Amino acid sequence: MTSESVSVRRATLADAAAIASLSAELGYPVELGDIQKRLRALLEATDQVVLVATAADHAVVGWIHGAEHLLLEVGS
Repeated sequence: MTSESVSVRRATLADAAAIASLSAELGYPVELGDIQKRLRALLEATDQVVLVATAADHAVVGWIHGAEHLLLEVGS
């Protein structure tokens, strides 16, 4: 797979199973229902973002979760 064949987009609830599978591959097994619950909450939050990387065939091959937060030592 080349970098040209990977796209990045915002995650949707339909991505929950793929995210759960990838999480297990990273050594963090989690129940699908738990991922669905957490992902739903994150998708509704204005200070959070979950992105997925997809291959040319639209399969989810990666994900990242970002969050805005205030740091004591450097501010926002």
